[in-house]
Amino acid sequence: MSSKSKALVTLYFDVISPYSWIAFESLSRYEKVLPITLKLKPLFLGGLIRTA
Repeated sequence: MSSKSKALVTLYFDVISPYSWIAFESLSRYEKVLPITLKLKPLFLGGLIRTA
């Protein structure tokens, strides 16, 4: 990977999940030291499950 290109990491996260918060914290730290761009996509997993 060249120094100018960055991998796009999309994080779909449940807004009330503590595990999502842990993932967000970890990825946001990696974004500072690795060539990645973090794209955040909030969702409500309870509503998603009801529609399935």
